[in-house]
Amino acid sequence: MPGVDLEAELRQDIADGKVIVVAGAGLSASVTGGAAPGWRKLVQTGIEHLRSLGETDEWCNWVQSSLDQPFPDALLSAADAVDKKLRERREFTPWLRRQFEELSITDARPLRTLADWNCRVVTTNYDDLLSSGLNRTAVHWRDAPNVMRFSRNDEQIVLHIHGCWNAPDSVVLGIGSYVKVGIDHVIQSVLRSLALSHSLVLIGCSDDGLTDPNLGVFLAWLHDLEQAAGAEHRHYRLYCGQEPQPATFGRIFPVRYGETFEDLAGFLQKLVPHRPPVPPGPPAPTGPPPVVWPEAVHRYLRSLAEKTSRLSLLGFGKGLQVDLPIERAWVPLRVLWTEIAGELRRDRALQEQGERLPVDVNAVFQTANGERWRGALLLGEPGAGKTTAARQLAWRLASGTVQPTELNLPAGICPVLLRFRDLSEAAAGADGGLKQFLTESLFRPLAPEGLQQPGTELWDST
Repeated sequence: MPGVDLEAELRQDIADGKVIVVAGAGLSASVTGGAAPGWRKLVQTGIEHLRSLGETDEWCNWVQSSLDQPFPDALLSAADAVDKKLRERREFTPWLRRQFEELSITDARPLRTLADWNCRVVTTNYDDLLSSGLNRTAVHWRDAPNVMRFSRNDEQIVLHIHGCWNAPDSVVLGIGSYVKVGIDHVIQSVLRSLALSHSLVLIGCSDDGLTDPNLGVFLAWLHDLEQAAGAEHRHYRLYCGQEPQPATFGRIFPVRYGETFEDLAGFLQKLVPHRPPVPPGPPAPTGPPPVVWPEAVHRYLRSLAEKTSRLSLLGFGKGLQVDLPIERAWVPLRVLWTEIAGELRRDRALQEQGERLPVDVNAVFQTANGERWRGALLLGEPGAGKTTAARQLAWRLASGTVQPTELNLPAGICPVLLRFRDLSEAAAGADGGLKQFLTESLFRPLAPEGLQQPGTELWDST
């Protein structure tokens, strides 16, 4: 029997959407030509920073002696001493800024390839290179609401479990900060739940990083639980050069990607899932060219497609909830088309007026267009499927599963899903209106600057 092909198994896990990337300092070093500091190098810069400010040689040499030891406890002791001294002198923030503010990506290939993996990313790094290169939002462990959004995959986020340099209170360096992150229920619960349902792919994680008091303790917990449960799924550690020491915790298997960091991009590209080519669509319709939407609107469409892609089915009496792809769970509705002459009335007599004709809900716009009407009103009892019908229509259009012209809608139309429960008093008031409702509902505070308000961009483009 042939041996285990770890590379093939990893490729399949990526294709199945079952991986979480855990990025260490080695990945940042790879995309910056070695300019991004690892943990030991960072502590070293802290010693030099303090020495330049007049700290005694005796203190600096004492911390340096701890840093030079090959033991994790000695490294943590040196980091803790530097952390405390910098904070005492109110130099912690200036020191972080000197180390990370000017970092720039010199080789974006690894990050472009990771974006093609279409998976969630966790990092122990303080820099913002990943969020910049992946066009995602950086969220640190103390931002509990957005940590929960990351766990639900609601937003395109890079989760910094050791903090971000530009949020100094979130940076985990000394012993006290490790204690705080270690007892934080939100971040620890999210990490554990993701590790139980996914395979971790460790990229650029050194031995020091895998044994620190946060990630190391988490991996030890994972090992104990998986051993007790007899778990069979794997985790992977990508490495270059000489094979690292075997992991003493968890089912972490080493996968070699080459001799140096420069080989990483090509190896990651080999693991990109092979997706079948998209068949050519129907011939482009004649008429005016479709609208070219701004990037903020494109980001909204990707988010809308993700949020409407699944349907929760609730069990009866057992608290069971199952999430299914909406294209599998959706049962097409047959709606009753009613032509009404004159003013629209708001009572049940509306349903008895005019000629009634069964119509598939996805053909409503075709029927409305045939009558030269600009829209259609879908009425029904609670639970009849109105919201689900709107969700599946939004998903089909936002994901590109169908083209607007296939539904007899204008080419380039942008689907927008607005919920009346989100209608604010200001938007509903005399001075409000549809524009305010649209901009408030589509506001995305986590998006990069300039991309937070797709509603305004959308309104101004129409």
